[in-house]
Amino acid sequence: AFYSAALLNADSVVQHDAFYQFVMLCYEKVNSLYDPLEYLSKFINQYPNSEHVEEVYACLANIHLKTRNYDKAISILEQSDLQDYKLKNQYQKICYHKAVQLYNDGLYRQAILYFNKSINVSNKNELLYQSYYWIAESYYNLNAFSDALDWYAKLPRGTLYIQSLYSQGYCFLKMGEYQKSIQKFNKLIEYNVDAKMVYDSYIRIGDNYFSLMNYKLSVTYYDKALSVSGFEDDYAAYKKSTAYVLLGNYNSAIKSFNDLIEKFPDSNYLDDAIFDLGNAYILAEDFNLASECFTNIINNFQNSLFHAQSQLKLGLVYYMQKNDSQAIAMLKTVSKLPDRNASQEAIDIIKNIYNELGRASEFVDFIQTVNHDYTKSELDSSMYYSSELQYMQANYHQAISSFNAYLSYYPNGLFSLESNYF
Repeated sequence: AFYSAALLNADSVVQHDAFYQFVMLCYEKVNSLYDPLEYLSKFINQYPNSEHVEEVYACLANIHLKTRNYDKAISILEQSDLQDYKLKNQYQKICYHKAVQLYNDGLYRQAILYFNKSINVSNKNELLYQSYYWIAESYYNLNAFSDALDWYAKLPRGTLYIQSLYSQGYCFLKMGEYQKSIQKFNKLIEYNVDAKMVYDSYIRIGDNYFSLMNYKLSVTYYDKALSVSGFEDDYAAYKKSTAYVLLGNYNSAIKSFNDLIEKFPDSNYLDDAIFDLGNAYILAEDFNLASECFTNIINNFQNSLFHAQSQLKLGLVYYMQKNDSQAIAMLKTVSKLPDRNASQEAIDIIKNIYNELGRASEFVDFIQTVNHDYTKSELDSSMYYSSELQYMQANYHQAISSFNAYLSYYPNGLFSLESNYF
């Protein structure tokens, strides 16, 4: 009936009112025979100055909002002048939901655009502060930490502010402003609103103090995290152990590394811990246990990043134990590995061993079989100083043999005159 009345040309007021009643029934009735989108749009086009036009805009937007077609809903509302309070609220809400949708899809820059649209409505309500927070989070995810902090600073004291302290702590940590990061994480711990955040805050404070080289306090906070316990316990235990090494407290470091290895046999830090434990044993001059650690990695962690370094360290341990033949054999193996740093370091140690033994000619022979960075003059000098060392140590028979070897290799060498003299 309303639709029929709307088609009559007799009375424009009756026609207007009838069409309005008709489109509202289309909107309100479930499974209407008439498409509400089509007729609500027709009403706006036909009566753009109607007193009901803002209401109709709102109905159109609601239909698109229910189907999560935020773009269409926003487009329709932007066609109105947004003077009506209810329309402004609706526009703010839809822009916010569109922004959240984009944020969840990882489209942070586009999300910021729509959060700003929601903010620009100028309604001071919870959605405004939610938008501030999520713009800050968007910038955080874009690694724009300074911009993120600017937006976090707009938040009033309350739930969102407390929640933001966690992200602010991370912003300052990633910017290298460790003291400010510590302040934010400590403030969050004071509120104690989320056990997981408190646990992670303890670890991050430990990381901050570690970066500030305040290893004593870093141990304190890693211990606090471990007392609460969580998913990063192996990491906290590893960093705590490393801090003990840097403090020169090797006994505590050794105990801490051993605890980690025992408690977290499936940890991603297991080979790191075993390797560092070996180094701690070297520093504590317990070479037998150091040897066990490096042998463990060589035999059981073939794909470890520390595999080549463990072979190098084992060769070094043999050298420190005066097991020169074992050291040379292991280091020669390392010298042929693709790890260039480990290879060159192994060659350097082999050179030192041969020089100390007065067998520099053997090193010169060996060096021809591997890739190396030594120049001819460096080899010349190395062989001479090895011979001179034997002389200074009163190993005269070994010195004569060594100087003769030098002269046979380098008859016109840099030190041929001195060699003949000695």
